[in-house]
Amino acid sequence: MYFCVKNFSLYIYRLMDKQQIWLKIRRYVLNKYILALLIFGIVYFFIGDQSMLNRIRRAYQIHEIEQQSQTYREEIDGIEHQLQIIQHPDSLEKFARETYYMHTPEEHIYVIEE
Repeated sequence: MYFCVKNFSLYIYRLMDKQQIWLKIRRYVLNKYILALLIFGIVYFFIGDQSMLNRIRRAYQIHEIEQQSQTYREEIDGIEHQLQIIQHPDSLEKFARETYYMHTPEEHIYVIEE
């Protein structure tokens, strides 16, 4: 009988201890400063134009735009190189023959694709 009463008293003690711990936790969590901080955090991370979600989206967009810019710069460099080639009369004729299959009236052009 003593064993059962002892276990029951320990159970009540632990239950009271858990309740006291929960009360302490609630007292600190429901503190007005903590609640204000949580609300501010939610607003900062999820709501508004300057939220963290929007900042992450914008950073991703900036990264994509920089990649496109790099691609366009490489295309511009290639076109500038072709422009430098075209500016010389001898290479202009070669470029026209290779790119646009131009020929003189006496010539015949045969295109062989590999």
